[in-house]
Amino acid sequence: VNEGEEPRSCAVREVFEETGFNFGDHRPRGGEKKLQKFLNETMVRLYIVPDVPTDFPFAPQTRNEIR
Repeated sequence: VNEGEEPRSCAVREVFEETGFNFGDHRPRGGEKKLQKFLNETMVRLYIVPDVPTDFPFAPQTRNEIR
């Protein structure tokens, strides 16, 4: 998370950089679902994003993001 960045905004940015999928405007019915837990002393959040198109052309948007 960058300084001053909200956790959800960070997740949207990271997912876009790594996959090309932008879920920033995606608001699922029934509200957003996420899981969060401390692992050691680090907060980990997993956002559940339903209804992602199965034919979306996932591809990294930044160099050397996934190795």
